[in-house]
Amino acid sequence: MRAFKPDPVPREKIEELLKLAVQAPSAINLQPWEFTVVVGEERERLSRRLIKAYKEKRISCGPGNVKPLPSYVTARGARSIDEMKPLIAEMGSDFDRYINEGSCNFYGAPVAIFLCIDAAFSKANFVDIGITLATSCSRPTAWASGHALLGLSLVRGRE
Repeated sequence: MRAFKPDPVPREKIEELLKLAVQAPSAINLQPWEFTVVVGEERERLSRRLIKAYKEKRISCGPGNVKPLPSYVTARGARSIDEMKPLIAEMGSDFDRYINEGSCNFYGAPVAIFLCIDAAFSKANFVDIGITLATSCSRPTAWASGHALLGLSLVRGRE
């Protein structure tokens, strides 16, 4: 299960990770990404707001689909859920609540780094976002920082 130490992450580590990420290649060097780093009380406040929105609006943190998924994908997802449910139940949690509220709380990570792309860019530039993540996560210093990627789709209204 995902869990993180509550220890603060040194600013230098965060800056090092961001330096790795911005070195990623992008189409015609547009570098269409923006990073937002949220720590401390601001991260806690954001988590509270996301959890509140989830509870009030029942908005899932899942990515959603625009059409039915291929059967091999749904089968893989079903196997993962079947394996996770007993472990989450052992912890005394409801599966949906654990996944959605855990996502909204970044599974307790002390730092949340959002990688965003402006809506003015084409969806083709999403590839650049993937390359940025792959570049930052493939370096040994990135893994030494103890970070983990959470693939969350937090599509929320502006509040």
